[in-house]
Amino acid sequence: MVLTMKIRFLPRIKHKSIQFISNEEGSLAPLVIGLFIIASVVSLSIVDYSYVILKQRVLDQINERAIQRAAHEIDFARYYTHGLDEYTFTQNRSESQYRVPIDCVKARNTYQEEFVYSMQSSFITKNSQEKSLQIHHDDWWLIESFTCDGNSIYARVTEFVQLPFQLPILGIYNSKIHARAGAFSATK
Repeated sequence: MVLTMKIRFLPRIKHKSIQFISNEEGSLAPLVIGLFIIASVVSLSIVDYSYVILKQRVLDQINERAIQRAAHEIDFARYYTHGLDEYTFTQNRSESQYRVPIDCVKARNTYQEEFVYSMQSSFITKNSQEKSLQIHHDDWWLIESFTCDGNSIYARVTEFVQLPFQLPILGIYNSKIHARAGAFSATK
């Protein structure tokens, strides 16, 4: 009985839905405008994401350059009194590598000088028409940690990046990126 009632009302429902579709009036402008806004927000978000990825790569390169420069600061007193230090990388094998001792105080100073100089020079552009330098420095950064044990060094930095397109709809105005690097002076 229930099945016969559904079948009996099916033609009536079909007729009403066809009438509703054929009598629908309106404009496509709200739909087009809505799709345009969605496409714009998505494309601006992609540009912001690409900008953050680019800044991450620059921060990684600057951090690695500064840490490599700092790893070349040799502790001459330890080097000439004790010689090279031997460290075994694997416990099962007899592979070993000699490390040159690093002067931690000089390494920290060299790292900070190189990092600060590189970060500041990455924001300076040369204007060829006016023959002057312009500084673009909207972002700020922080050296979170620098550790040195006399044979290896490690640094972690953070940069807070302001996005090029700040959309109030998304509520994202800046991004925080991290970079880590480590090095040691080794000789064979």
